[in-house]
Amino acid sequence: MANNKIINPLKAKWQTPFHRARAVYEEYPRQFWILMLGTFIDRTGGAALFPFFTLYVTHKFGVGMTEVGALWYFRGFKFHWQHNWRSTDRPLGA
Repeated sequence: MANNKIINPLKAKWQTPFHRARAVYEEYPRQFWILMLGTFIDRTGGAALFPFFTLYVTHKFGVGMTEVGALWYFRGFKFHWQHNWRSTDRPLGA
């Protein structure tokens, strides 16, 4: 934070959207925004690869788009289930 004054962008209705966005930006440290930028790049890159993976699997293994779609669907469901199981059913540190 540049200063000790906390700026609430919702109370300052007279400000433009740019000023409110800047106020939100200044509320968080630089490391937070670097992490958010890295997360955005990671997620965008991962999402951009799915069409190419789909084409590769259909050509390499000779399966249809429906099978590949089911593969991606169940792969995501499995990851979601495993992640939730690990975070809720197991004790911390186990």
